[in-house]
Amino acid sequence: VAQSLETGERRVLVDRGRDARYVATGHLIYAMDGVLLAVPFNVENVRVTGGAVSLIEGIQDAIPADITGAVYFSIARNGSLIYAPRTVATGADRRLVWIDRQGREEPINTPPDRYLYPRISPDGMSVAIDVLGPTNRDIWIWDLARQTRTRFTFDAGLDFYPVWTPDGQHVLWGWSPPSTGASNLFWHAADGTGAVERLMESPI
Repeated sequence: VAQSLETGERRVLVDRGRDARYVATGHLIYAMDGVLLAVPFNVENVRVTGGAVSLIEGIQDAIPADITGAVYFSIARNGSLIYAPRTVATGADRRLVWIDRQGREEPINTPPDRYLYPRISPDGMSVAIDVLGPTNRDIWIWDLARQTRTRFTFDAGLDFYPVWTPDGQHVLWGWSPPSTGASNLFWHAADGTGAVERLMESPI
């Protein structure tokens, strides 16, 4: 779905598509039923302009997929694609690491925790990360230079799948209250100042 931040207008782009990313070739890359697909997309008209083609089969979905809709893949500006195959467990404690192009790992000094969906800020200095707690789920910000972790969301329920705005000034995320399965989108200034703003309201 494409939603205008100015008018609130919503338009379905791909029925049943999940976790879409726009790439410079003029395509939307998205997942459906464990398959990664690409479809031509006109940015100016905000419309799909052709049929989809399959790129990779067997992409790992987020768990639980019905809440986040997220899929484990990311695309660099030069078009390089990284993804996790359908063999990844999500319930165990883990640490963050850097991985170079030769597959060598360099640990980041984060305490072990149930980390999900790390997203690096546009300036490369911070990581917004979803942390699964025993009774809730929250977004935290890891400062790579100071090596500190700061809690970003504080409400009850599930806060998940953070995304930075291109200018790095805000973080968007999904939130689901503990009593229902309805999810909504919010955003907040990345430095934590000002009020949290709700971007959409679930019809459920």
